Amino acid sequence: RRLELERPPLAIRSDDRDAKHELAALDQRIQYLQASLRTAEIVEPPPPPHDVVRFGATVSVRDAHGEDQRYRIVGVDETDSARGRISWLSPLGRALLNSRSGELLRFKTPRGFTELTIIGITYE
Repeated sequence: RRLELERPPLAIRSDDRDAKHELAALDQRIQYLQASLRTAEIVEPPPPPHDVVRFGATVSVRDAHGEDQRYRIVGVDETDSARGRISWLSPLGRALLNSRSGELLRFKTPRGFTELTIIGITYE
């Protein structure tokens, strides 16, 4: 199924620079998303056992203070930190990829080094 994105035609005053700038930004975003859709591929989860973190995994981790978090490894366009979706290119995403359940990870953040223990790996 082909999905096309387009913005509805809008009437703006010829002297409204802010509106023109906003429309140009929207048109550019639509072009970017259309290009992403043309090259998108559905990635099947790896076969069991699911004990290694790969793209698409939801990873449960525990920090040094005993706090648990869940992150899903996604593409750059799908990143949404409020929903725990992190890019595979982010420092945390790169640290998690190819790691295993039970493994202790140590990686650098802007605030210094952080340690996380992987306590679970699932694929939806």
